[in-house]
Amino acid sequence: MHHNLKCLLLKSVAAQLQTKLSSNTIGNLGPHSVTEKEGNRLFKLENLHEIFASRSHSSLKRFEQSNTGSRFETIVAKADLPECGTLSVQVSTSQISVTGLHDGFVLQRITDENGNIIRASDNSNNNTSLMSFGSGTQYVIYYGNDTVSCCRTVFTKPLPVRFPQYPAIIETYHSSLVRWSKPDEYKTSYSYRVQTNVSSSATMLYNTIVTSESVEIMDLTQGETYTFLVYTIAADNITESDPMSYTYCHPPYWIFPSVNNYGAVDSFEVSWTKPEGKVDNYSVIISGAVNQTIYTNATQVTITGLLPGREYTVYGRTNSGTCYRAYGVTGVTYPTDAGRITITTIGTNNMTLSWMEPVDMAGVDKSYNISYGNSSGTWTVTSNTTSISLQNLTSGTNYTITVVTVGVRGYQSSAVTTSVYTSRYCYD
Repeated sequence: MHHNLKCLLLKSVAAQLQTKLSSNTIGNLGPHSVTEKEGNRLFKLENLHEIFASRSHSSLKRFEQSNTGSRFETIVAKADLPECGTLSVQVSTSQISVTGLHDGFVLQRITDENGNIIRASDNSNNNTSLMSFGSGTQYVIYYGNDTVSCCRTVFTKPLPVRFPQYPAIIETYHSSLVRWSKPDEYKTSYSYRVQTNVSSSATMLYNTIVTSESVEIMDLTQGETYTFLVYTIAADNITESDPMSYTYCHPPYWIFPSVNNYGAVDSFEVSWTKPEGKVDNYSVIISGAVNQTIYTNATQVTITGLLPGREYTVYGRTNSGTCYRAYGVTGVTYPTDAGRITITTIGTNNMTLSWMEPVDMAGVDKSYNISYGNSSGTWTVTSNTTSISLQNLTSGTNYTITVVTVGVRGYQSSAVTTSVYTSRYCYD
């Protein structure tokens, strides 16, 4: 039944029809046709508006018989009877509030959709609130006076949905699956309206009607924050519950940082390509011997103040609203040079040398490549300490000696060089 239909009780017509109640058909009232009796209660009469010409009502008419008597009811549109149209009804999940009754009108009864009386007449007038109704349920409010009975069909508001403990959002690159649980007092006639708003501007992006407890929202922008409002809709497809709101930041795209140190011992450069979607800014997060976080709107940053010969974890992070995505790589600084070389002993075919530990590399894993050579060739040995003895040398020969620090990933420092002669034999 439509919300704007009203019921008009015309007792004078009921008297004309009283004699027709015993048969299965009402027959004819002059030129006006009628339908067969439906069960034991309801007769539907058509084209009887001439009978009510004095009131100019031309809507659906029905005749209703009960155990105690009969009455003829006419369902009229709001415009047909102004007295019926002043009623204002407000509903909640369990309450019906009535205001605006016409002078002399009272609430007569409230029935469910099957005609069962839920609330009997209590002669209530304006500003009446009635409690303890079922949620999302159809009711018919009858109101009027001794000669006129109007009616209004209303639905109480359904209860809102519930968001589950498990993730309410399952995301892909350009869409999100929004999920929820059925409301309490759920009815199979329910549907749902899912409104998708852009949170920053409160602009409605989509308005989707579904009958299941999930919906996939397509074409979302990476890095944008959305608010999903889920309403339960009653069987009239008009009355809605209060919304359940879920605010969700659709994560931005990753960036994939590239690290270049160009031989530097205390810095390196991190760069990346600007991603699609919305990005507020970027974070470059350094962890290791030195920890730093740098925020930037550019797509390149130089990290300084690092320690030499170390490997660092480098996260490039896209930030947008309350969400972010980060991708990690590693970056390395070059080792510092070894200190000055000292020749501690020199023999005719051997020598011992040492050097100072590289600056800022105490306790760091490293090794040294020591190369020594003369006009006949060059040889290289490795040491894990800051000294070494060179054997099988040629007496009286000038050797060029270099020491290179080898750090993480085999990165090598600049060479430290010295030159020295081995001793001659006495007969040389």
